[in-house]
Amino acid sequence: MGRTLLQVITKVSEILDPKHYMTGTTDSSGNAVGSVVDTGLQRFNNEQIVGKSFYFSGGTPSPDTVIVESFTQSTGKAVIRPDLAAAPNSEVFYLLPYRKSIIENAVADAIYFLHDSGDLIREILMYGYVAGSPIYNAGFDYWTSSTTPDGWSRNGSGTLGKATAGANTFNSRQSLTLSTTADYVKLDEPWKSWLEDFKGGTVRFYCPVKASNASHARIAVYDGTTIHYSSYHSGGGSREILDTGEIQISATATDLEIRLYNDSTNAVYFGDSWIEGSSVGVRELPVALDYASNISVVEALQSARPTDTLVGRYRHMGRGQTIYDVNMAEHADHELSTKYGILEFIGRGKPANGRRLKITASGQLSFPSTDTGIIEVTKTEELMLAQLAAALLLEGDAYSRGEAVAADLRATALDLRGKVGMLSNGIGKKRQAPTLARSM
Repeated sequence: MGRTLLQVITKVSEILDPKHYMTGTTDSSGNAVGSVVDTGLQRFNNEQIVGKSFYFSGGTPSPDTVIVESFTQSTGKAVIRPDLAAAPNSEVFYLLPYRKSIIENAVADAIYFLHDSGDLIREILMYGYVAGSPIYNAGFDYWTSSTTPDGWSRNGSGTLGKATAGANTFNSRQSLTLSTTADYVKLDEPWKSWLEDFKGGTVRFYCPVKASNASHARIAVYDGTTIHYSSYHSGGGSREILDTGEIQISATATDLEIRLYNDSTNAVYFGDSWIEGSSVGVRELPVALDYASNISVVEALQSARPTDTLVGRYRHMGRGQTIYDVNMAEHADHELSTKYGILEFIGRGKPANGRRLKITASGQLSFPSTDTGIIEVTKTEELMLAQLAAALLLEGDAYSRGEAVAADLRATALDLRGKVGMLSNGIGKKRQAPTLARSM
């Protein structure tokens, strides 16, 4: 499952302009800063591709997108604008009906529309949360880049990464790696403010960790004065649940920060951590809205602390007990970019502290920043996404055309929207999770 951004862009192009869309490689010689030559282009008549866009997906062409100004069939030569910094010899190209950036914007808009209408969502299972432990993004589910788990940051220059291989994960689908140099990772504000209620009592911080070297990995709680460390991972490549033991936190402590340490250079894998506090009834857990905008079911599984920390299948932790009294609220700081969700257990019942939670949720599809970045769709869903993006492009184009051409463009767009509706109904019948009423 999953299609790259460039694959979706090419699908949009195939839908919009099947006669002219093509991909190929420019000739090894004969190109110039102001022209592109490829014998494969000789399939087109003189001037037939004027106004189309060349997108160069590799190499170092600058800019990477140019417009065809004139074309000669006999030579396969397209005069382009603006000029390139160097002749594009042997460059992979895509011939697109619009500039690539314009198609990208349409794909992004289609993602937002389909999510809001409930037709195309990313279904999510989160196993990183533990009842009574309000640690944000504890399972490292949401990353704002390949090296940045949202809500967390490194202290120095260590290398952070997402590990998705099952052998290096605990209960969640990914873990955090820290390597290259001695460093630690900490929970940031405003997220660590959720731990403030633990002040004035005892706390105990846990984290499942894999490390191949002794005296590398440990965890800690910092209270503004003292760093309270766990013992080191013993090494050997096995998984161990590190534990700080009970720590008394003063009611006047100036900080309460959880940290994940790698005191050397070899990679350490940190799983979904949790914290326990005395005399605190936690009913609210912070959730990343950009990742999981809707939560449908919360289940309490077995204890977060398996009896055997070295072996075992942690994802199979027993049958869940559904918790029905859950409310999802949104909070946005006034005139600031900070926005997050609050998962609240309401009513009389809530899962007991220390119980691993299984959260069934949904969110909008990712919109990658690179050609090879993944949008989480099947090929059928890709077709639905591409057809809506194509319809949006045609509808936008219609505003700048004459009446007759605009009418044709809008008619084609309406036909594409109809196909999106048919595909959506087919996908909806196969989904286990209910979707919102369609509003397209």
